[in-house]
Amino acid sequence: MQTRSWFVVIVFVVVGACSANATPTTSPGSTRVGVDTSLPPANEAVALPRHDGGNDLRLEVIVRADPANRCVSLERRGERHAALWGRGTSATFDPFLLYDELGAPVAENGDRIVIAGGVIESSPSGPCGGYKTILAGPLSEAINLTNPNLN
Repeated sequence: MQTRSWFVVIVFVVVGACSANATPTTSPGSTRVGVDTSLPPANEAVALPRHDGGNDLRLEVIVRADPANRCVSLERRGERHAALWGRGTSATFDPFLLYDELGAPVAENGDRIVIAGGVIESSPSGPCGGYKTILAGPLSEAINLTNPNLN
């Protein structure tokens, strides 16, 4: 029963995070903005939905950018999944770059990377994913197999 309770909590967190409309946030001199219903310019970094969960697995995934919807999903075993990211993870969409929690670029669209993370069952989460969500671990630990210059 403990496992089922955690599953229900995680599903609510995933659904809530994917549907949350946070107010825009900026700091002086920063071009990074929070999630908003109006889309920021594609060359400004946006905060990505986050989690504070565990990262028990090493996953090989392909980064998939959706500039029109300002979301980043992860493809695993031929299926596209929504993603919840560690605190501080962000992305720009013109050009697309995925940044780790320290602000360093780690992947471009289509790059194959290895990350710490976990996979949970979830409801479809709009244009960013399917019936599973990947809880991505710290991207500062990611290994870019396509573009080693971003490691």
